[in-house]
Amino acid sequence: MNKQILRSLAFVSAIVGSSSVFANQEEASKLDVKAMARAKYSLLDSTRKSSFDFFDQRVDFGFNYTQGMFSAEFMAEFKGNTNGQGATSQTGSGNNAGVKTATINANFVKTETTELTAGIGRYTASSASYYGNDAITSTWSLSGFDPADGIFVNYAQKIGGGDIAAQLGVVNAMTAFVYGGWTKPAGTPSNVWFFDVFSGNNSTTVGSAFGSSSGTDTKGIQASISGHIPVGAGNIALSSGFGEQAKSPTVVADHGASINGEARDQMYFDFGVGYELAYTQFGVWTSYTKLGETKVSTQTKGGVEDYSSVLSPIEDTYYQYGIGGQVDSKQFGITNLLANDDSFTVAAGAQVFQRRQSGAGSLSSSEAEKNDVTMYSVGIGYKKAAFSFELNYSFFSAENKVFYNNDQNGLKDNAQSAYLLAKIEI
Repeated sequence: MNKQILRSLAFVSAIVGSSSVFANQEEASKLDVKAMARAKYSLLDSTRKSSFDFFDQRVDFGFNYTQGMFSAEFMAEFKGNTNGQGATSQTGSGNNAGVKTATINANFVKTETTELTAGIGRYTASSASYYGNDAITSTWSLSGFDPADGIFVNYAQKIGGGDIAAQLGVVNAMTAFVYGGWTKPAGTPSNVWFFDVFSGNNSTTVGSAFGSSSGTDTKGIQASISGHIPVGAGNIALSSGFGEQAKSPTVVADHGASINGEARDQMYFDFGVGYELAYTQFGVWTSYTKLGETKVSTQTKGGVEDYSSVLSPIEDTYYQYGIGGQVDSKQFGITNLLANDDSFTVAAGAQVFQRRQSGAGSLSSSEAEKNDVTMYSVGIGYKKAAFSFELNYSFFSAENKVFYNNDQNGLKDNAQSAYLLAKIEI
C-alpha cells in the first residue's frame, strides 16, 4: 500500500512540476472577448398566420481570461422574448438572460502537441458535428447537450497532421436534447403525436439553475471524443458524445405548493462523420436518446427527492438521422463579389426524426412509425468577414397528419418554413 501511495505522489509531483515550468514561462495575462448576435426573420410558416416576424433572436457575450496555467471563461446568453425557438411572443418585447458558460480552469500540461486541462463550473459538453444550412445546424439541431454544472477534464493531442480530443465530465443534471414537438393537443387521435414545427428543441430533463442543487442524489456522466484524419486535401472528421444519468429531474418539486418532483433515467449517444476541406464540409450524423419510466417524488429525504413511485411505465426512445453539407465559393476561387474577400455559400441537408415507446399504454412500432418526420432543407448565404446572411427553406412531411395548418384548427401531413438569418460573430 505504501508503495502505491509513493507512486501516486510521484506521479502528482511530476504533473505539478511540469505545470510549474509552464506557469513560470507564461505568467503574462491575456484577455479575449467573444460575442455573437443573430436574428431570424420568418418569411413563410405554413403552421401560423403571423409570418413576417422575428424568432430565435440571440446575443452571446463573454470573455476568456488567462494567466499562467489558470484561466476563466464566461459566456452570457440573451434571448428574445420567444415561444421556445418559435415566433416572437405576442405579449410584447423582452428578453431572457442566462449563464451559458462560467468555468475556472487549470492547464496542467501544455506543449506543442499535448494539452491537459481540468475545469469546474458551468460548461457545455462536446458532441457530434452537424453539416448544412442554419435550419439543420441550429434551428432544428437536436444533437448534443445543454449547459450543465459540474467538473470536467479535457485532453487534446496532435498526431502527425491529425488530432484527437477527449472530454469527461461529472454534472449535477445532464440535459440532452429531444425534439420539442410530438405533444398531444386536445382532439388529436390517440395514435398521433403532434409535431410542432416551431417549438424548437427541448432538453430531456430540467437542468439545475446556476449555483443550485439538482434535486436528485445521482450525478450525470458526460463524455466525448473527436478527431481529424488527413485524407487528400482535407480531413475526415469523427465526433461522438455520450451521457447517462439515473433519476434525472423532469419536474422540479415544490411540495409547499403541492407540486411533486418527477424524474426519468436517461441515456444519450450521438456520432458524426464528415469530410472537411478549407471551404467545404459535408457529413452524416445520428443521435439516440432513451428516457425511462417516469418516477414521482412526494417528499424530500436528506435534501433530495426520493422518486420512489412510478407515475408512468412508458419509456421513450428518440432517434435522429441526418446528412448535409456546405460549399463556400472560395473553394473555387470565387470571391470579391460585392466587397473585398467576400463569398457566397450553398448548403443543404435532410433529417429524420423518430420516436418509439415501450411499456404499458405505449404505441406499437407500426403505429409510431407513421408519426416519423422527414425534413429537407436548403440555404443560400453570403459572408463577409464576421458577418453572414442566409436564406433558409425547409419542408417537413409525415404519414400521419402531425402538423398544424395555418389557422391551427386542423392538422395536415406536411409543413413548410422559410426565414432569413443575419449574424455577426467575433
